[in-house]
Amino acid sequence: MSHNTALGSPPHVTAFTSVIATAGSQTFTITGGNLSPSCRLEIPAALGTVTGPGVYTAISNSEGQLAFPITALAPSFALVMRDCALSNGGTASTGLPISVAHQLWSPDELVTSADCAWFKAEDVTDYSGNPVADGADMYYWHPAATTITSTVQTIRTRTGKSHGVYRASVASLNSKPAVLQELEDGAGTIGNTGCYWVPYSSNGWDLDPYTQAMTIAINMKRTPYGDANGYSPVNWNRANSGGASATEFRANADGTIKIDLVNTIPATPYVATALTGQTVTGRHTYVFTGDGAGAALTATAWHNGNTATVALPGGSSWTWSNAGHWGGLRVKGWTTDILFLNYAMTAEQSALLDGWFAERYGA
Repeated sequence: MSHNTALGSPPHVTAFTSVIATAGSQTFTITGGNLSPSCRLEIPAALGTVTGPGVYTAISNSEGQLAFPITALAPSFALVMRDCALSNGGTASTGLPISVAHQLWSPDELVTSADCAWFKAEDVTDYSGNPVADGADMYYWHPAATTITSTVQTIRTRTGKSHGVYRASVASLNSKPAVLQELEDGAGTIGNTGCYWVPYSSNGWDLDPYTQAMTIAINMKRTPYGDANGYSPVNWNRANSGGASATEFRANADGTIKIDLVNTIPATPYVATALTGQTVTGRHTYVFTGDGAGAALTATAWHNGNTATVALPGGSSWTWSNAGHWGGLRVKGWTTDILFLNYAMTAEQSALLDGWFAERYGA
């Protein structure tokens, strides 16, 4: 049973409170097996203090939760990981290491409804839903566990296209996980060509950007191979039931960033250049938004602190047709995070997101 009061029995951790973003009294929850009120939680002084024993709640015969009252210290804007410890009778826990993000803000706060999603590289799986080994091909990319549970569809590899490659630690990204689309090294021997991501089923991420505000945010880093071969880093398109598609957002190899969002499918896109002269090497935060204002539709591109707003022509030139889903996403390089949001992020939110990415993955 999960509720085990015998001293010395090792607790087994399967989940825990992963972010402390505010100061003051709050609950630190640990989920797992072999838990009991006799378990002891230790947290660093820089995180705060544990103010009482854990209160146990059974979930099943083999799993339960311990809720520890804590008083947290105020976090800073910079991301700091705090390592905590759970034990029982002096025996340390098994399972997941308890490492908590102590920060004033995290991308979790951008997930404001079930129609929003944050995808993180560490959540990819194979076709059967199993975790992907380092260096192996991924198939599904699942929404991350966030405070508000997302119902946005899983991302998958497009049928007939190549899979992205998962790496548990990428040196140039502060040794954090990432997924590689296309090739990495200058010789072109690491990775797969022709990678393409789409929503799990045909109706995809349902929205009409003509009337529905939206955001797509991506954190990625170009590869030596991409730099040498002029890869355009990001391309997002929408599609209709007949398979036709049109590019909506594109970051080009020459540093220009272009936006469409207003054309019929498969008509030649109306392409507005939003930003020019952007850096094409290093880590990038791309944020693309639309305000859903119909004929007065405004789209915004935000890139590494630079922002531009474009008023796009609408009215009779617009035909959404049967195109209520995004049709494909190509990020040619290392991708760590993708966010789909059902509202338009502000420049201030984009800067917060980029700051969080910079702390985690480096400049």
